[in-house]
Amino acid sequence: MRLIWTVALAFTVVMIGLGPVGCGPKKTATGGGGGTPTKTGTKTEKTETEMENGTKTKTKTTTEEVKDDKDNIFTLKVPATTTEIDQGAKKDLTVTISRGSKFKEKVTITLKPGKDLTVDPEKKVLTSDESEFKFTVTAAKTAAPGDNDISVTATPETGKAATQKIAVKVKKKE
Repeated sequence: MRLIWTVALAFTVVMIGLGPVGCGPKKTATGGGGGTPTKTGTKTEKTETEMENGTKTKTKTTTEEVKDDKDNIFTLKVPATTTEIDQGAKKDLTVTISRGSKFKEKVTITLKPGKDLTVDPEKKVLTSDESEFKFTVTAAKTAAPGDNDISVTATPETGKAATQKIAVKVKKKE
């Protein structure tokens, strides 16, 4: 019974240490983190008890410090305001990534436009010394006026991809 309470307590400590996931500014997303994480920061404890014939024979407690390596990630940034475009018109846009000081991987940016929108180019690989992707969005002449979006995904060579949406409002051509 004591072992069950010990495991439950350890699980609670780990979950509290993780905190809320996915909070932050609306128009940024973090990705990367491939490779070996740096082991410093939040402490987690794991206790194991060996039992033999109902008698405790050995207890082992391990403390490990774990932290995300903020220098080995990137942040994807897209325009924070809604992009307005007339039917049949074109508009140039830019998305950027901010790299942590240790993040040197190539990052592939892929765009998926909503209905009646096109983008050119649809994809670009950013090398370790690049941080911007400039592209042109075009609304079809027959695009329905109203809200639309462009999905932007930044995928590193290793680690987690980041995805954001660019809000687009198609306006009826006057």
